This record gives sequence, C-alpha cells and structure tokens, in this order.
Amino acid sequence: MMHPDKYYRDTVSALEDIEKRLSQSNVCLDLEFTSKQIEHPTSLQVPDVAVAVISGVLGGLLPSNETIANIFCDWHKDASVCSPKKLFGNLFHHYGDHIDMYPTAAGPKFVTRKYSQHSAKHGAAFCHRLFFGHDVFSKGPDNPFRILVGQYGWTRGCIQVGRHLVADTFSKAGLPLPFHSYLDHTKDGQLTNYLLTWTKYLTGGNAAEINQYFGRLFSLRAQDIIAQGITWGICKAYLALAHIEDPMRACQTRLLAYSTAFFTNFGKGMLITGGVPYVNWAALVMLVKELVQYWILSKHASGELERLMRELEDETAHLIAEGELIVQDVEMTGLDLPTYSSQEDYLGEVGKHYVQSERLWTRIADIVEESEHDY
Repeated sequence: MMHPDKYYRDTVSALEDIEKRLSQSNVCLDLEFTSKQIEHPTSLQVPDVAVAVISGVLGGLLPSNETIANIFCDWHKDASVCSPKKLFGNLFHHYGDHIDMYPTAAGPKFVTRKYSQHSAKHGAAFCHRLFFGHDVFSKGPDNPFRILVGQYGWTRGCIQVGRHLVADTFSKAGLPLPFHSYLDHTKDGQLTNYLLTWTKYLTGGNAAEINQYFGRLFSLRAQDIIAQGITWGICKAYLALAHIEDPMRACQTRLLAYSTAFFTNFGKGMLITGGVPYVNWAALVMLVKELVQYWILSKHASGELERLMRELEDETAHLIAEGELIVQDVEMTGLDLPTYSSQEDYLGEVGKHYVQSERLWTRIADIVEESEHDY
C-alpha cells in the first residue's frame, strides 16, 4: 500500500494545479469586465443645463423684440423703394420686380396664381406673397425663377430671386413658408390658401389681427433666424470651450437649448395675443434635427448594449463550463486516496506505518553502529 506521505504530496500538487487554473480564470474574468465597459447615455451637467436654458431663453425672446422688428422693417422698406438710401436697401433692392406687382392691361397689380386681382373682402390683399410669386417650389407659372428670369434674364433673374426673397424675411409679415402654393383652395369662387384659413380661425377672422399674426405663424422671418443663430452659436462655443466631445451629451445640450428657445417664443406669443402662438420655424427645424439625432444616438447605444450583453452571456457560459471542468478535476483528485470506515481504522493504519518507520530507523542505527565498531 502506498505511503500516506505520498498520497499527501500528490493531493497537494493536484490542488495547487487546480488553484492555479482558478486564478487564471479569475484574471480572465476581470480582464473581460474591465475591457468591455457598458456605456450609458451621458447625463447633462449643471453648467450644460445653465448654458442651454440661458441661450434658449435669449433665442426665444429676441424674435418678439419690437425695436429689432422696426429696424428690420425700415431696412425692408428702403429696399422696396425706387432709390434706396441705405446699404441694406442697395444690396437687396427689389423695386419693380414682377413677383410683387405684376404688369396687367390696367397697370401693375397684386394678382393671384390664377392671375386674377386680389379681393380684399377675403382678407388676401395684404398678403400678396402668399398668393403669387414667392414660392420657389411652385409648379405653376408664378414660380419666382420663371417670372424674374423672364423679366431680367438668366443671371440677373436668378440673383434677383435671392435678393428679393431674403429682403422679404426682414419685413414684419415675413416670407410665407416654402411649398405654400400647394395649400391653395377655392372659397366662394375666389382663390385662397389654407395657411390664411388657419390664421383666420386662430384670430377669429379679424382682418387687422390676420395681418399682424400671419407672419408670426406661417412665415420665415430674419429676426427668428438670427435669434436661433445666436442660440446655436452660444451652444457651439460652450461645447468647444468646455471640450465636450461626447456626442450624446452635446446633443442633449443642444436639444434643451433649442426646445427652450422654441417654447419660450411660442408661450410668449400666446400670452401677448391671448391664445395665438408665435412659431419660430428656424428653431423648430433645428429642434426636430436634434430630436432625430438623439433618436439615432439612443438607438445606437441600445444596440451596443444588447451586443455587449450577448457577449457577456457567452463569456459567462464559457466560465461556467470551465468551472464545471475544474470541479470534476477536484473530484478526480481524491479517487486514488484510501478510505477508512472509522477513525480507529485510520489511526491503526497510521500506527502500522509508524512501527515500520521505527523499525527502519532502528535498523539504520544498528548498521551505523556496526560500521563504527568495525572501523
């Protein structure tokens, strides 16, 4: 029978080997977790929120500032007269353009896309831009490129379209939204437009209020665009100075700023008019853009999280399988060890080996003594 010391040494060696394998598995597990961190959408910091709200409120209040509106209106009037006196008037001069007053047999007149004269009783006389010559996407003969190219020629005509339409954004009525020509309809035999119909509904049909609020509902205004540009510029400068490179955090900052700008302007309009909102289309477009960007980033983050979770599940299954193999090795380590039915049997076996060892040492001692005696 094998000596107990031999069993002990073999068992210790096997356990040391298993311990080494367990240690390697732990290192592997640690490396997997530390090298594949799951990223969550970044939360906004207090300075981000402060800058976004301040820039948004500023961008929401500027569009309704009457002082700025009057300055821009004066510039537009100067660009509309025969002999402009200011730099803006000369840069955007559009006096005599046929998209405003179209030449007829009775002289230049405000006309509709049906080339019939406006009817004041339908509240259309003051918004000639809505009915003729100011929609670059119009498929009809009133397309501004078609009219002004015919009036001035290709080069000057195309340039004049830009000068005229940009100048109109500085007026209080603004430039009607693109594609507005597709919202035409007929009422009582007269051409009208759904944008005008909706304005009448919101204002109760009051002609003076229609004229005042149409531009705040369904027009592009330079004052709105510049205000939104200021909000955009403040956000861009802050993100650059703060070295914010995380796309999610930057997107959230812009989203908060643009939504604050849009709803500040929207709410102020309702308070001033008693229910008619002010709509800054430049802010709304930027807001929608950031919402789409946020959705894309969130979807990407969700997909990445799902992928990492699948990898983690696979790695966990691998580690479990490895652990089961180690458990089997532990169980196999003790198969060759002798077993005893009781403590007395075990002590008896140890005693036998002890007696044998004593006899062996006694024999060795006798041999040594005999050798010394002979010497």
